Amino acid sequence: MPPLGLDDIKAIFSYKNKGQFLRFLFTNKIEGLEKKPMFVDFPSKENPFGPHYDQYLMPHVQEFERKRIQSLQEVRRRSVIAIPVCIIAILGFLFFATSVNSESVDNAFGITAAIVVLLLWWSSTPVATYKSSVKATIFPNVFSFFGEKYTYKESSPLSALELQKSEIVPEFDEETTEDYVKGTYSDVGIELMEAKLYTITRNTSSSSRSYKTRSIIFHGIYVLIDMNKKFSGQTIVRKDSGMIGNFFQKKATSLQRVKLEDPIFESKFEVYSSDQVEARYLLTTTFMERLIQLSELFGLSKIECSFYDDKLLISIPSKIDMFETSSIFEPATFEEDIRTILTEMKLIFQIIDILKLNQKIGL
Repeated sequence: MPPLGLDDIKAIFSYKNKGQFLRFLFTNKIEGLEKKPMFVDFPSKENPFGPHYDQYLMPHVQEFERKRIQSLQEVRRRSVIAIPVCIIAILGFLFFATSVNSESVDNAFGITAAIVVLLLWWSSTPVATYKSSVKATIFPNVFSFFGEKYTYKESSPLSALELQKSEIVPEFDEETTEDYVKGTYSDVGIELMEAKLYTITRNTSSSSRSYKTRSIIFHGIYVLIDMNKKFSGQTIVRKDSGMIGNFFQKKATSLQRVKLEDPIFESKFEVYSSDQVEARYLLTTTFMERLIQLSELFGLSKIECSFYDDKLLISIPSKIDMFETSSIFEPATFEEDIRTILTEMKLIFQIIDILKLNQKIGL
């Protein structure tokens, strides 16, 4: 299981219906299994998920329902201990802060914050463990619906560092990658992962203590697609950042600025390439139209892409975490998880369909 961070703790205690946690805490009532989900026409009438669910998912339902209930009971037991201790620690700090000097207050605040974070982490660990087990066992069986060669891993073996050659991955100090998927769609190889990239700023406070600030500079997915069109150079398509932004983008790359004749495309994107002729070979009028369509379809005005090493890397910023498990308060039928995965993969497949990346001649 990946290390539990502050974002994870916040997410665990920020359920879609926050009242669910409080009701459970005071009543100890858990919604149980009633009936299995129906996938008669989903994702399509021609290829419904129902038969796949019966064969690969249904055998795990009872096992994970027991795990879910055990995890909730353990969360409740720990919360009954942790919440009063957190309240006492905070009240103790407030009382202490009114009677001592500022340096002592800083020390007390640090200790109090550490206690609260540690207790929240301890309380939420059973949920994180359960969700990780769902991803490890259930998600691979969901992704196998797309084909036997599809693999899913909670932790990504692909690093954003490996993708920096594309020149559309920003410089960063730390990365968190997860939800790695590899497979084939319409004879096109696909790898994708979710990534969060951070910069670290080190500061010194008035008390001469150093601390660091972590700022997120990218949150979204990277989609790496095998190209059926051979090329030797590199061409990148970046979002238009205005006159000043484009000036610094041009200074940051050794590639040449490519002027294209499509005024709509030029207003949305900036193109740089090691080969002007090859850039026009890749960025045909049809491709440009489809990239505009793609950005409008998904509402992704910041979408960027890079052709390099016979591959196409597409950067898709998003504030939404993809391939996440549903609330632990929901019965372990995995219906919401499945529908989310199938819907999100459909978006990925639309990229290939829209850009016609399965075609060996032309784009």
